[in-house]
Amino acid sequence: MHALVKPALRGAAAMILGLGLAVSALAQVPGNDDLQALRFYLQQQNTQSTEAELRRLQLAFPDWEPPEQLEDLLLVAPSVEIDEIYRLIGAERYDEARAAIARTRDRFPTWQPPENMLRLLTVSEAQARFDAAFVSPTPEVAADIARQVPELLACDRIDNAWRLADQFLREERPEHARGLHRAVLETCSNADDIVATLEKASEFVSEADLTEFFEVARRRLPDESARLAVLETRLRAGRGFQPGAAAAPATGAPPSRPTASERAATARPAAGAPAGAAGAAAAGPAGGGGALRAAAARADWGTCLSLTANRRDAAALYERGWCALNARRSLEAVAAFQTAAASRLPATQRRDAQYGLALAYLAEGMVEQAAGVAGAASFTRSQRVDVEAQILDQRGVSAFRRGDFARAIAFFNAHEALTGHIRRDLSMLRAYAHLNSGNREAARREFLALDRQFSTRETRSGIDSTQ
Repeated sequence: MHALVKPALRGAAAMILGLGLAVSALAQVPGNDDLQALRFYLQQQNTQSTEAELRRLQLAFPDWEPPEQLEDLLLVAPSVEIDEIYRLIGAERYDEARAAIARTRDRFPTWQPPENMLRLLTVSEAQARFDAAFVSPTPEVAADIARQVPELLACDRIDNAWRLADQFLREERPEHARGLHRAVLETCSNADDIVATLEKASEFVSEADLTEFFEVARRRLPDESARLAVLETRLRAGRGFQPGAAAAPATGAPPSRPTASERAATARPAAGAPAGAAGAAAAGPAGGGGALRAAAARADWGTCLSLTANRRDAAALYERGWCALNARRSLEAVAAFQTAAASRLPATQRRDAQYGLALAYLAEGMVEQAAGVAGAASFTRSQRVDVEAQILDQRGVSAFRRGDFARAIAFFNAHEALTGHIRRDLSMLRAYAHLNSGNREAARREFLALDRQFSTRETRSGIDSTQ
């Protein structure tokens, strides 16, 4: 009996002791309620009442020492301290950020760091370790880091999953790479990410796996069936199948959208263009505050959007537009940029808001709306080339899908003339457009040029089709 009662008594004693310590602490240090009157007098700048209240508090709490600057008592929650913590996280000074959190807790006992701050710190530090692993002599540790912090493989950091899959292939573990690509297809919902994942997986998976992957993609993206059909035909043609079906576009297929990597590049403005949150790795958004700058620097678009939620001023909406565009919430970007572009912001920011608006329309495949913005805007040279190149890109792919191969070739040629180069996927489509127009020689020249740059099953199959 004694042995059974003893643990309970120990627990009760510990609880009583804990309560005693708490009561003692409360008896010696005033809490927020105790300081209310003093704060009121300080705000009213009532010196006589402030001094009287100080004497009362020191009698009631003899161990308490008021701060040297009594105005510090008016600070009940941190402000500049939070900006400093986010700045340190954005600068990858993680130990200093943790120390700043500890100092802020000491100064503001009732404050607790928000969960999103702690997660940002944890994930950002893990991301730095993950990146470093790939340039270290032991890149295989990247997989361990990802297991410890699963957020690294979230859809908004999809490049991490692709890089890890490539590492598995280098380690001759194709089953792990296959599983990672399958997980992306089952989890992520952005069409561009799924298309890019299918393209990457097609380089090493079996025919059966590719069929399975496309089945998953069609289930996840029922509205993208036409786009997936064109993609599957093209990928299978590159694996040795006859490409004739590639020339049979589905009627009414939606315009092409940039791949995830292309879109990321597009959303970052060229030199001299927007200085807002779009320049994720640059100096950060003008006037957005330290927290917003840090969120943009770490490509933490969710935090960036939460910091600008419910804002109606034009400057905040300008920043929100870039956050939303980078977060692939392009319709939200459209709404934000429309207001910013029509506001009384400085002329440069209004122009850059129009640029963002055009990019957001293009991200939604709304080519004509983007063209309308471009026609009315005074873009910089680099902005105009960027927007018009994407317009020609999407119009060319749309024409190819309609079976209008002559117009597709014209758009792709104009794209190349404007930019001085042409993306590999557009060049491949142009080669097939030549082939399906009956110009085998032009198709062969293009396929051979692609093969010389980088030989793949797709380019070799294209060459064979021109024999």
